[in-house]
Amino acid sequence: MLHALGQLGVSLALRKIPVAPFAGAAYKTTLTTTVNETTSIFTGVSVGAPHPDRVVVLAIHQGVNGDVTAASVADYAFYHKTRLNEFAITAHRLPNDVSNAGISISATSSLRKSIGIFVCYPSNPIPTDFGSASAAAGNNAVIGNLEAQGGGCLIYSGGQNATLGSFTTTFGGGEAVNEDVDAQYESASTYTQGHINLITSAMGATARTLQMAASVNGTKRLVAVLFGPPRYWVG
Repeated sequence: MLHALGQLGVSLALRKIPVAPFAGAAYKTTLTTTVNETTSIFTGVSVGAPHPDRVVVLAIHQGVNGDVTAASVADYAFYHKTRLNEFAITAHRLPNDVSNAGISISATSSLRKSIGIFVCYPSNPIPTDFGSASAAAGNNAVIGNLEAQGGGCLIYSGGQNATLGSFTTTFGGGEAVNEDVDAQYESASTYTQGHINLITSAMGATARTLQMAASVNGTKRLVAVLFGPPRYWVG
């Protein structure tokens, strides 16, 4: 009887937080501007199913070297930012009643911007790891010793400013790299955005390497953020 009551208590406790829609991350869309401006604003953007653990991640590329000074989703500023030159990733927590939101990005020395929208549901909103890398022409951009957790995800943004080409991104461990964007930006800039769902990884953290190669030699830059798994999910 006591055991049954204990099991009931555990079941009720688990029900306080609903099951996450999925493990890993989902790519929603990429937003781009058409004019040079310091602050760019987008309205009515789908930011995934509401959930107490939802994190909205912005993968940002701007046309020149400059810092992302402000970024908000539904007026909620980022609580984490990883940035290297013209590439940045920000993470945002939202109220549980928002499914469409306005997005605002401000940056110094800003030209046009490209913003990839990703959604994940980690039990802990703090990234398990993050990093950045720069590589001279002829070399790949490499971020090593990243802490990957099974059921979690990795989101990246990178490319080459003033050099056209396409990209090949790899991650040690066997999971597929979802290259969501590989595009030319303005007259002489190319970039890539994507995510990796760590479904086949062991549940314990393992050190892994993210690597980005380009079809045309140029200075490369790459930023990445990793999140852990949901509390529990179906699938």
